[in-house]
Amino acid sequence: MKPWPSPLRVRAGLPYAILALAMLVVVSCTTVAREAESVAPPAASPTSLTEVVAETTVPTASPTAAAIATMTAAPTVAPVLGSLGSPPAESLLTPSPTIAPTVAPAVAASDPTLDKRITRKLDQILRNTVKNQRVAGLQAAVMLPSGETWLGTAGRAEMAPDRPVKDDTQFAIASVSKTFVAALIMQLAEEGKVDLDVPFGTYFADAPRSKAVTLRQLLSHTSGIYNFWENDVYENATRAWYENPNATGLEARDHVWTYEEMMRLVKGGYFKPGADFHYSNTNYVILRRVAEAVEGKPIDMLLRDRFFKPLGLDDTVYQPAQKPRADAAHGHWATATGFMDHTREATVVPFMAAVTAADAAGAIASSARDLATWARALYGGDVLSAHSVAQMTTILKPGLYGLGTDVAYFAGHRAYGHRGGIRGYESSMWYFPDSGVSVVLLSNRGNWITDEPMTNLVKAVLGKG
Repeated sequence: MKPWPSPLRVRAGLPYAILALAMLVVVSCTTVAREAESVAPPAASPTSLTEVVAETTVPTASPTAAAIATMTAAPTVAPVLGSLGSPPAESLLTPSPTIAPTVAPAVAASDPTLDKRITRKLDQILRNTVKNQRVAGLQAAVMLPSGETWLGTAGRAEMAPDRPVKDDTQFAIASVSKTFVAALIMQLAEEGKVDLDVPFGTYFADAPRSKAVTLRQLLSHTSGIYNFWENDVYENATRAWYENPNATGLEARDHVWTYEEMMRLVKGGYFKPGADFHYSNTNYVILRRVAEAVEGKPIDMLLRDRFFKPLGLDDTVYQPAQKPRADAAHGHWATATGFMDHTREATVVPFMAAVTAADAAGAIASSARDLATWARALYGGDVLSAHSVAQMTTILKPGLYGLGTDVAYFAGHRAYGHRGGIRGYESSMWYFPDSGVSVVLLSNRGNWITDEPMTNLVKAVLGKG
């Protein structure tokens, strides 16, 4: 791995009028799934705690070619409310709330810079987003190919006591964790320890469809294996996390979920392996066990030794084996009068039950600075071979997803990365291969779409593609 230059922190703070940018958002709905992976509903704030608990989301379906061809600019996404008492579906986000154009846009005419004019824009974007979207706190990073880095923050990491977000504040990053797990599997494949195209039961057999599903199908969510987050038992547990402080067992906030408990919630498959796409956190729970079986070490040690330590990702931890610092950002939902804190006294973020149920599909906590470094190292070719990166970033059919990686466009610029959302957090990490720039946005408010401020950050740095 190449050594990384120490990031140069660039900050500025003058008012700037945020460029209005219509977003291309298409959400094709099939059924409402309380714990399905999806984009969060738009930022219309609930008017009561009851309405907060009633928020939900809808799953996205892969659009047809005709649908893509007939897209128009900036369609609205209507919120869909579930039954009263249901917790919001802040499951680990499925890729692509926006659908990318089929033709790659032009590259920006000049090399990106982080001069004072641009950093003022970036700072103002964060401040305006906190104010206008009613976000508890934001942390962002922009890293240029040279390693020069702007770090920005706005809002609060916690409301009581009142703590601002800092440059090294740790956030739960949810499904962005999948990029680390996918990279681990790809490294094992490069080392000849696994084959992506043989049944995963070759390495770890104690899981559904172990003789039929390949590692590539697990990575790409084409396995058809049931997402245990969609099971009613799991849904009831998540509701109890907020409604019943005296709950026990799976419904307790401090419960440590086991692999066996997760697998007991896995129902029959969605489809024949490879026949379709369905985003399933169960896939990455299984991938963890594959890696551990092959290497004979726990996942936290594998990620630390291969990625966290060599790349200097000092803010990045795999929970709960590794604990975040005590000043990590708490997860929040917006209410009519302020914010509801979900982390409270927990020593992991958002809290133990959520972390352990997320497992390798979304248990990592990190910072924007670390994730900008990670995005550049991963997609820039310093972690994996060019062939492996190409496999990760190639959109597979069926689906609109690669191997642990989403491909999207912001302000007309192609990007590789992932979104994530879990119990009071939303995260967005992207690498722009045409410019070599990484952009990361982390928030500690759940259930809102981060693509608009992400687009504004990208446009400030790269212009309109």
